[in-house]
Amino acid sequence: MVRLLKRADTLVGGSDSSWRDHCRAAKRRARKIQFTRGRPNRVQLYRELIAITRTTLACLKQATERLAVASTPLIALWQVQVCHYRSLIERIIRQSERRVLAREPVPAGEKLVRLFEPHADIIVKGSRHTEYGHKLNLTTGRSGMILDLVIEAGNPADSDRLLPMLARHVAFYGQAPRQAAADGGFATRDNLD
Repeated sequence: MVRLLKRADTLVGGSDSSWRDHCRAAKRRARKIQFTRGRPNRVQLYRELIAITRTTLACLKQATERLAVASTPLIALWQVQVCHYRSLIERIIRQSERRVLAREPVPAGEKLVRLFEPHADIIVKGSRHTEYGHKLNLTTGRSGMILDLVIEAGNPADSDRLLPMLARHVAFYGQAPRQAAADGGFATRDNLD
């Protein structure tokens, strides 16, 4: 939002002192949230971070109204970017209020985990740290050349994807592979039969 506000100032041709850069304060709250123990302390920090975000969002709305009277291609592009990011930021605020303040569980499919990659999924493998992105299933030949690739939606269990991947291979090549190897995540009683 601050980048968009700075860009608005350059588009108008000067600096507008009606907004302040709250990046440091927001970053400080985010770091404290990450390392604070105890739900009551974290909830207060989330309230402060949400308030800072809403303040900057209000400044962005004012800048949008101020630039609405001008019509140049650069301003039109800026307006499109603001519209895109504002809806995502409002979604993140609602998600945080539901999850942290109201203690309401938010399903993984509804969560926005990356502002600049809104399509990213939450991927958790065992007890390791949470990763964000997309889960891939690859089929390779003896030489290591990739024969098939599936970009999964969400975070399906590895054990649920082995048989469908083998079926895809049979559908593409007309026969099952002579050998198949998979990591431990694919091991279930159903897949071993």
